[in-house]
Amino acid sequence: MNRCKVCLVCLFTVLFAVSALGQERHYSNYSIPAPWDRGIISEQSIPPVNITGRAAPPEGDMILWYNSPRGSGLGQRRGGSSGLTIASGRLYARVRGFVRDEEIAFNDEALSTGQPYNPVNPEGIKVLPEIRRLILDNKYEEAFELCQKLESIPQVLQIYQPMGKLRLNFKGHNEVSDYRFELDLENAIVRTVYRIGSVHYKREVFASYPDQVIVMRITADQPGQISLTTRLDSVQPSASSRAVG
Repeated sequence: MNRCKVCLVCLFTVLFAVSALGQERHYSNYSIPAPWDRGIISEQSIPPVNITGRAAPPEGDMILWYNSPRGSGLGQRRGGSSGLTIASGRLYARVRGFVRDEEIAFNDEALSTGQPYNPVNPEGIKVLPEIRRLILDNKYEEAFELCQKLESIPQVLQIYQPMGKLRLNFKGHNEVSDYRFELDLENAIVRTVYRIGSVHYKREVFASYPDQVIVMRITADQPGQISLTTRLDSVQPSASSRAVG
């Protein structure tokens, strides 16, 4: 699979993940269990990847970088919610930096529990003049009590929900050298680079605000060296996905 095809596969995978879940405004009335409770992933079933050597520091001062996924608080096994993040303002992605079994969690700003509603408390405008008067009269406790009617209805906000994960498996990438995981703050690109034998691999993930997409580009410095499988999963019961091309 050549570089262009790999880039397009990952781009359209994310595009259609967002499209499939985002035909309308994204809301869910479900209580979402953890992925391992639904059998989506198993922390114990993922064998470790052996990382040897030490990559040279990246060029540039505005780069956060790590010599292992564990260095950024990740670890090679699933657990926690650490990673390097990028966003377009509406779309969000967290790249974990795993070598063989990469996962990119993605989200949309509108995906939350409940449904659209007006949180404005109708009593607020009625009590506002009285609150101002009490404050000017130094009656702060009475003003504080009335301020409760300025709060939104309901007071508890809707819960932000995860949309899904793009999972990539690079079969055979079990022994790697010169690993580096980085966030280029100046160019807003997350990179994962490493070497297997004489082949250098690079993954780059970025978000485009004008196009409202998240893109992954995968390259190798020798031809015919890129092979991977991808899939999507989500804890949302209503989620669906489809492949194109």
